[in-house]
Amino acid sequence: KNNAKPWQQTCQIIKILLGADDTGGQYSFFTDVFPEPSSLVPLHMHALHDETFYIVSGSFEITVGSVDNKVIATPGTTVFVPREVLHAFRTLEDSSKVAIVYTPGGWEHAYNASLALTDEQRNDAEFMKQFRAKWDSYYPEAEEGS
Repeated sequence: KNNAKPWQQTCQIIKILLGADDTGGQYSFFTDVFPEPSSLVPLHMHALHDETFYIVSGSFEITVGSVDNKVIATPGTTVFVPREVLHAFRTLEDSSKVAIVYTPGGWEHAYNASLALTDEQRNDAEFMKQFRAKWDSYYPEAEEGS
């Protein structure tokens, strides 16, 4: 799907290449560009989805499982994260780009829903806990703080 439009949110630019509707629900495929170094996606997990990361450019520090298990991922590196495994990543260079396969598909629906959130909703810890749970994303640090 080459007509996909990129979305920009705070520190990242996401472009959906194939969504669940394109793949019969099998997977979603998208790219994520982080213009700023040290951009962070905090420790989280998905109970129902696997993620595969392929580093296109730049470099990332990817945490898989425990906070002590960190991989420095450079172009050509592929990292698979099975469902129910905690993971996080941060950029080590500006304009780092990763291609992500999310299985089964549907991640783009969660992302689209997140774009519609108001500032009030984003700042409401209980609302965000329920929102993330609805879309199969669990952030242990955020859960502890609510």
